[in-house]
Amino acid sequence: MRKFPFLTVGVILERLAAEGLHIKRATFNRLEKEGLFVSGRTVGRWRVYTEADIRAIIQLIKENYKRDIKE
Repeated sequence: MRKFPFLTVGVILERLAAEGLHIKRATFNRLEKEGLFVSGRTVGRWRVYTEADIRAIIQLIKENYKRDIKE
């Protein structure tokens, strides 16, 4: 994965995978479009997140999938 000076979707997908929940980027984008969460954007339209955003989004995705995944 490329390294950026900010946190991206790839970081979220990696952390979810490490916890046993593998979702595709398209699924992530669909959940965002459905209004499950809102992503910050750079001027170039890249999705960017803070650590707090990532924790909240991961929790929302887990709840959405009703999965009991180790913390």
